[in-house]
Amino acid sequence: MKKYILFLLLFASFNLFPASYPNAVYDMYNILYSQSENNINTSAMSAAIKKVEALKGNSVEEQTYKNLLVVIKLGRYDKKDKKLKKKNTEILKNIIKENTPYKSETDANYLASLATVNIYLMPYVGLGDIIELGKEAEKLYDKALEVDPSNFNAITGKANSMAYKPSFVGGGIDKALPLLIKAENNAQEPYQKYLTYIWLSQAYFELKNYDQYIIYIEKAKNIFPNGSLLIASEKLNNKKKSLYKPK
Repeated sequence: MKKYILFLLLFASFNLFPASYPNAVYDMYNILYSQSENNINTSAMSAAIKKVEALKGNSVEEQTYKNLLVVIKLGRYDKKDKKLKKKNTEILKNIIKENTPYKSETDANYLASLATVNIYLMPYVGLGDIIELGKEAEKLYDKALEVDPSNFNAITGKANSMAYKPSFVGGGIDKALPLLIKAENNAQEPYQKYLTYIWLSQAYFELKNYDQYIIYIEKAKNIFPNGSLLIASEKLNNKKKSLYKPK
């Protein structure tokens, strides 16, 4: 459990923020993001995962749940652990195959969930594949937003895709900020608000707007004061770094 929690949280920008999922999905993410790396309620998390595993629906919905769960169940990425790298690479590639061709182009949650699977495969592959996976993920986020412009997961995924993309190819924090603000306006669940506040704080940190940075980091603290992503953010910020530029 500890091995994958930090990995998931550090890539929280690409995680899923469902617009209309069963409560079991919301509960799972609220439990996940409220916990610190050193104080994980593994029984609560395991029970929450099992509830999502038990969800039934049409073929698109069930594939979406499977896409959601695969990134949570992965072991933490460790480039020194070749067996784990090989295992996770195979799992993610098989999930992408299951989604080829797309099971739907009119379900925003499904499209965003598949985008996330592509994002999670990136650490396991070479540069050429990373570029292609990034393009595919952004295309899927765009398709999701065409279907539902207010879809929280797609907005946030697109925002962070822009934030991490170099400015010479149209990216940058300044391009991501309006989308993060839009995400804030669409956040409903506690974990959605928490994650949006974290990413807004990091955006303002990079833009050197420290007044806004403090406002949003404090908002995040008010929701999940022991959340791992919050703790990781503050550690980086104290070193004059951020989640957007950790090195």
